[in-house]
Amino acid sequence: MLAGVVGLFAVITLLRVTLFDDSNDAFVVLYAIPTVIVAIRWRLAAALAAAGTAYVLSIGELLLLDQSLGPVGYLT
Repeated sequence: MLAGVVGLFAVITLLRVTLFDDSNDAFVVLYAIPTVIVAIRWRLAAALAAAGTAYVLSIGELLLLDQSLGPVGYLT
């Protein structure tokens, strides 16, 4: 199960960096999928860690692609 979640994070990040390299707030919402899976399986503490991972990955993508994110993207 953990390998699947890590794989989802990796696939979403790879797709965002390679195929969807324009600034798109909606694409960042896909990080909710592995976060919800973690929340269902391992509860609150792990879900918060997964959410933090998603946030760090999304900010890292923005820095890598030299883009910005709107307020909605940061809040989601």
